[in-house]
Amino acid sequence: MKIMLLNDTASVPHVGCQAVSDAHARMLGEAGHAVIERFFLGELRPFAIADNDEKGAIERVLADDDLRQSLERCDAVVVNGEGTLHHGSGTEYFAVLGAAQHLGKASLIVNAVFEAHQGWADVLSKLDDFCVRDARSRECAERAGFQCRVLPDSLLAAQFDVTPYIDLTDKVVVSDWHPARDHDVGETMRGILRGLPDAFYFPLLHGIHAHTWRGAIAVWAKAAWIITARHHGVYMAALAGKPFVALPSNTLKIQGLLEAADVKIPVCTTINEVIAARAYSLERPEEYQKLRDYFRSFLPLQTFSALGTGTDSGGAAVELDRLQRQLSGRSNSGSPKYWGLGNGDPAQLRSLG
Repeated sequence: MKIMLLNDTASVPHVGCQAVSDAHARMLGEAGHAVIERFFLGELRPFAIADNDEKGAIERVLADDDLRQSLERCDAVVVNGEGTLHHGSGTEYFAVLGAAQHLGKASLIVNAVFEAHQGWADVLSKLDDFCVRDARSRECAERAGFQCRVLPDSLLAAQFDVTPYIDLTDKVVVSDWHPARDHDVGETMRGILRGLPDAFYFPLLHGIHAHTWRGAIAVWAKAAWIITARHHGVYMAALAGKPFVALPSNTLKIQGLLEAADVKIPVCTTINEVIAARAYSLERPEEYQKLRDYFRSFLPLQTFSALGTGTDSGGAAVELDRLQRQLSGRSNSGSPKYWGLGNGDPAQLRSLG
């Protein structure tokens, strides 16, 4: 099938965003599909709405000659719901999905957080598939009357390196945190960094990760312990086989993940809670093994199963090459029509976790 993929995060130098983009290209290529139209984070922002005129938003998409032609060339529209579909955000993606449905195209939301949502019932009820990542998102969808299925984050299908590029033996890795939680989680993390002599600050969102993200889990596997306030940080710590303490993000996605996996791993906010949770993490290795087993039980991920098997014979390698060419084309074109707030703009990055 010919796919239009929305909210691709390859433009963001965040370990998790890079991994998700890599995974989606791999999974779609391996299933015989081709992403002939790809819109990166923020590019469709001009089609977002601040009011409730859902019909008007869909009509604006259909009235845009370039975007309509792009839709007509595709068989299916897929939204990467990573960090976008909560608290009223992501309206541009619902509008494009609605336009795709009007044109008779398949429509999917995958890899989504879904929280504090209002509106767009007609679009959501017509989806061909709706995949959320955690139990809290599932509860939100089901309360609103929408069917969905829970699958772990697409990061699990990315290809990581097994060789670390720095040695963090005996270090405590401390990740960054979501800017929306700077007043409490950020204060706690800064206190940990100041007071823990063996701490090593490893932000998941940093320019270097556009180049080094594949080695991140191997680096963490050498550390003694992990403290993370990032959703993808929880995945990375589990895949690295390390005990960790989690702090909350801008949504309930971390709590919802742990609930979906039915694991008793605390989510902390204060330094005292982190200290207590560290002792717990070292005493209860079975809970962390249970989380790893939960992830493994979904492999290989069936994120795009609703699309079936396509006839494009290119495979993962061709799709990964296509991704890089599309990304390079955006980066070199100056100011593409749909660039919206731009590649890596902080106003867009605040939606990620």
